[in-house]
Amino acid sequence: MARLFIGTLKGVAFDWFRSLLPGSINSWINLETLFLSRFYEDDTEVTENKLLSIVQKKGESIRDYIEQFRNLSLMCPAGMPLPMLLQTCRHNFLDQVEIRMGAVKAHTWKELVEQAEIAEKSAKKFEPSTPKGKWDMNSKGRSEMAQSSQVKGKETMSVELSGEAPPKIEKSGSNNQEFKLPPKQYSFKDEHVVTIFHLLQKGNKLKLPEARRPNEVGRTNDPNYCLFHRMVHHLTNKCFVLKDKI
Repeated sequence: MARLFIGTLKGVAFDWFRSLLPGSINSWINLETLFLSRFYEDDTEVTENKLLSIVQKKGESIRDYIEQFRNLSLMCPAGMPLPMLLQTCRHNFLDQVEIRMGAVKAHTWKELVEQAEIAEKSAKKFEPSTPKGKWDMNSKGRSEMAQSSQVKGKETMSVELSGEAPPKIEKSGSNNQEFKLPPKQYSFKDEHVVTIFHLLQKGNKLKLPEARRPNEVGRTNDPNYCLFHRMVHHLTNKCFVLKDKI
């Protein structure tokens, strides 16, 4: 019976079986106990909201987290496509790991583990060794930071109202050449933005800004309607404010 059962294992379950030490299974009861202790969950079905809520804990290795997420995704009846599962899993990494992955894309679970482990090692390597309370900053430094924060705050406020990128900055000089910022790279495609938006909304992971044009709220049939800002101005998948939050 044990051999027949082993022949039905696939994916994560088969990988688990192959990782067992030789001679660790000597009976059907032994196999049953090991299998249930590894894969049994109280909830027989896992919803999309639950997947969104499973975030990597501080101190948890990236490999253990991805394995846990992948195991639970197998019990999700919604049947989320693999690219969306990979993106959702990555979205729930610790911030220092997710940031260091940059724009690199994973097409399989194996690729995601390999890329995430590289980012994890990089994050550990650059962890600050000096406590925050011991950083020395004179009054001039604090003053410059405060002024910089005020300027950035005003720029952010103007951008939040429109959802579009700030205007191009021109260089002063004899040629008056235009200085263009390089386009920002995201780990997901534009066509996935709306789907990710709905997933985050279902999981209460995204707070919408105040509607600036109440009379345009709900005009979803308009081709230029933004689901995040709830107004007719730009496409949802072109909303860089939303993409930054994702």
